[in-house]
Amino acid sequence: MKTLWTILVALIGVVPCSGTSIIFPTYSTPVVVEDTLIVLSPDRLELIGVSKAGKELWRQKLSSEGSLIVHTSGKILLTQGASVSSLDTKRGSSEPLFSADPKVEWVRYSPETNLFWGPLDGEKSALVLFDGTTYNRLANEKLGETMAYADQDIVVLAKGRRKAAEGGGYSFSKGWLEAFDRHTMKRVWSVEFENQPWPQHYVVRCGNYIVCDDASDLVVIDIATGQVRRRPAAKPADAIGPSGLHDENGDLTYLTSELNYADFNQSKQTLYKLSIPDLKVVESRAVKVIEASSSEKAGDLRITDALYRTACFRPDGTKIWEHFQLHRTPVMDGVIYFSDYNKGIARMGALDVATGKQQFFLSEEIETK
Repeated sequence: MKTLWTILVALIGVVPCSGTSIIFPTYSTPVVVEDTLIVLSPDRLELIGVSKAGKELWRQKLSSEGSLIVHTSGKILLTQGASVSSLDTKRGSSEPLFSADPKVEWVRYSPETNLFWGPLDGEKSALVLFDGTTYNRLANEKLGETMAYADQDIVVLAKGRRKAAEGGGYSFSKGWLEAFDRHTMKRVWSVEFENQPWPQHYVVRCGNYIVCDDASDLVVIDIATGQVRRRPAAKPADAIGPSGLHDENGDLTYLTSELNYADFNQSKQTLYKLSIPDLKVVESRAVKVIEASSSEKAGDLRITDALYRTACFRPDGTKIWEHFQLHRTPVMDGVIYFSDYNKGIARMGALDVATGKQQFFLSEEIETK
């Protein structure tokens, strides 16, 4: 059974990001297909195939910025704006599958429900959902901002009512969650955020409940009925959080942070584990892991990820190695395949978990403006 230590969560107060860095340009996180690593160039305008031994196999120029999707069928898909293509991983060529809609800005994919989705371009926000097998349009939801959660039973969209901000841009006057039956796409309930009106919140499923944060509150929603329980999150008096809500075998885990602004290395984070739906504290533990967002066990070693780094620890907590701006695959036969950025150079390669030794397959100097 997983312990509380296996779920370490982000100190930053935003929804966790995946893939490449939100700050520095890197190659995309490698996609591994048999003995081939597939990445997109830092500008996302070139597709590159490399063997696990580091030999470049092929390159394909793209007409517009792309992103990679691993489909539930096992196929690797390439998206460019609203267009989705199937990738030949041996040659790097692609064949069109479908075009979502010329007005769709970009396409994302949810493997949990085999759904494609993306925002419509326009003055008012809207989300469009497409079946992942037939590519048929399933729904067009006005005011939709993002897919907050999805599985085989339920699809939860985060919606918001935008208001123009002075000097351009916008804020939100209202934000809420709407849940839909996955099979019929009929709306089953709606729950409004009371404290933070914007739609970007941590949203997770714990057993038969959807749980989200709303400022310092926790909101527990019965999936079948939409019944809501709201309660202030357990945390120290001066702590920031909760953040990084995560399911652990039907219980809820999250992190609160007491920041030491004089010395951030002395900041204290407390990991909480709560039963659902009553939100009773089952376990809490203070840790000193800065910015940790996830953890993976590799034999006797522990790999932790953060917004800015990945590190490896022995069972006694001794750090073996640490690398900055590492965006990676899971451990595969003792190896991590990664993309990162270092002193103006975007790099992609392999890392030996036991030693921390890196081998670089691709590198590109990034021009700074």
